[in-house]
Amino acid sequence: MADYIQVLELTSADNEEQLNTIKNVCEDIIQNTLIDLGYTDFSYIKPLQWNYVLMEIYDRVFKKNPLILRVNDRINNQYDKDKVLAIYNIFKSLCTKYNQEINQNRFLYFSGIDKQSLYNWDNNGKAKPYGFDLLAIIRNDTEQSMSEMLGDKSVNALGTIAKLNHYFGWREDGNRPQNVNITVSEAPKAIADRYRAVLTDSKMSDDSEANP
Repeated sequence: MADYIQVLELTSADNEEQLNTIKNVCEDIIQNTLIDLGYTDFSYIKPLQWNYVLMEIYDRVFKKNPLILRVNDRINNQYDKDKVLAIYNIFKSLCTKYNQEINQNRFLYFSGIDKQSLYNWDNNGKAKPYGFDLLAIIRNDTEQSMSEMLGDKSVNALGTIAKLNHYFGWREDGNRPQNVNITVSEAPKAIADRYRAVLTDSKMSDDSEANP
């Protein structure tokens, strides 16, 4: 795969031309990397190989052009929260296009931002003076992306449900803790039906094994 030697920059978070250039370069890297990995059909990409693709984007885009995510000041070298959010939106768009789960670790693979910096921007849900609630944004997008995957028969629904149960309080009866504001009944009907169907199939399978 040809290396990207061009200089990419983002002088401000609302520079649409520069953002589109960055997104297009990321898209080229995704497709070229998948082709190198032997993919001819991009409709299903193995999760670990998608992580590898994100790491390739970091190596070729953000590692080589660190000012994309930082304030336009080489002395302070701080992250620019508006730029970070703009780049996160590119990441979210790409994950959605390629039917991939959105989550915190994947954004860190993609951007190269260290986990501690992400946590430093959050103070129990209250943004610090320089910070912003990116963790909450990612968490909401993670739950949304996983819940929508329940309607996709190519996805391991049981595994997705297990993660929704573990991280977001989704339960087999559709009830959720009061601090979680989305219920199975509020999800799109196709998702809710898929969710219940998988649980029913799983229970029937368990019952048949218990009573041969």
